[in-house]
Amino acid sequence: MPAAYGQTTLPAVTVCAGPDWVKSNPTSDSVVYRCKRVCSAQDGSKCTYPTTDIIGNHLRTIAFVVDSMAGQMRWNSPSTIAAGVFHHSGLNGTSFASDAFGRDVRALWAAFGNEGVRIVEPAREGGVDALGWFARKSGTGTTLPALAVRPAALIQWTRANLVPSDAKLGTVGCSGGSIATFAPVFWHGLGPIVDY
Repeated sequence: MPAAYGQTTLPAVTVCAGPDWVKSNPTSDSVVYRCKRVCSAQDGSKCTYPTTDIIGNHLRTIAFVVDSMAGQMRWNSPSTIAAGVFHHSGLNGTSFASDAFGRDVRALWAAFGNEGVRIVEPAREGGVDALGWFARKSGTGTTLPALAVRPAALIQWTRANLVPSDAKLGTVGCSGGSIATFAPVFWHGLGPIVDY
């Protein structure tokens, strides 16, 4: 169910049963995804699957659709969660951020995990022309605030399902990832759930 923060009601994150989507193209430069099968538990608890990062760490992963854009989101599993970090990759968000930055960054996140920090990373499907979270869902124009509901909904889902309310939640991103993590706070009122 969508939740409202400030003036914005965010779209729901639909957790898929697995990384299998139905893709359509309403126009030559737009794309719409939907889950081939929807998970029976929208908190993701029944539909996580294991993936491995570039240094061999095992991570829990879900497939999702939000505002017609598909992707996967993965996270580590510290024994206790002292804090959470939502790490969004740059450009179009089509890769897991720490893998894109290389083994050293991934090793740093693994060390933070040993300190109780849950690291959450989304990676979107390419869409049309590999636009990722910037892809339009119709032939009409759009705006950056309208597209920013996609990462905003993922941050909201992360807070609700992966980072306890008594733990701090921060966001990290560079370039397009900075837009993906700051725009939800600036335009969509996520300030109350993002601590840093």
